[in-house]
Amino acid sequence: MNVILAYHDVSPYVHGRPGTRTHCSLEVFREQVESIRQVAPVGTVLDLVAGRVRVAITFDDGYAGSRDAATVLSCCGLRATFFPVTSFVGQPGYLDWSDVWALKEEGMEIGFHTHSHVNLLSCNPRWKYEEIVSAKRTFEERLGDRVMGFCYPFGGHDDLCLDLAEKAGYRYAVTTITGYNDQYSYPMTLRRIGVRGDHRPDDLVRMVLPVVSGDAKERSTHTAAQGG
Repeated sequence: MNVILAYHDVSPYVHGRPGTRTHCSLEVFREQVESIRQVAPVGTVLDLVAGRVRVAITFDDGYAGSRDAATVLSCCGLRATFFPVTSFVGQPGYLDWSDVWALKEEGMEIGFHTHSHVNLLSCNPRWKYEEIVSAKRTFEERLGDRVMGFCYPFGGHDDLCLDLAEKAGYRYAVTTITGYNDQYSYPMTLRRIGVRGDHRPDDLVRMVLPVVSGDAKERSTHTAAQGG
């Protein structure tokens, strides 16, 4: 079992209040990260898919606060996955390309979140192709690297989206469906658990504990099977 924790914006300007459903203060984020890393190793979604970690952290949309979040993570020796939207890059309140490149250089994984952040369920087949496949190629050229992960805007997807994501060469895609993943989970519809600004550190620990408990049970079963 594994878990992907989903964030949006981490802002140093959210003071005196815990944050909102999609915005978290930098101070609260730091406390959340400290609590998680005490319980389990944390990495990117690509790390998680490869089986190197059981807990991954993601950031949707490419808010400017992603740079501050990355600084906190780097100070803790951790990495995460960031999903910028191409048309948002360089806009007020969002990352610019120098920020995106800096995140990549710091060892963060850069995924893709479409060009226009449209709900793919409202798109015709050609538009879906452009947002999932064609825009990925353009994004990779600008990034200077391959992109292995995709994030469905608003979580919207159908069978055609899944097929296009596979054909585009993504290793995985994340949704907004709440829940955990296991070895039987379809890589193109990975579940996540959203993290809010009012989640306390012990709330994060409770989110991660099922993964740690499951890992312990697997090790125990394996040891018993070997007679040790």
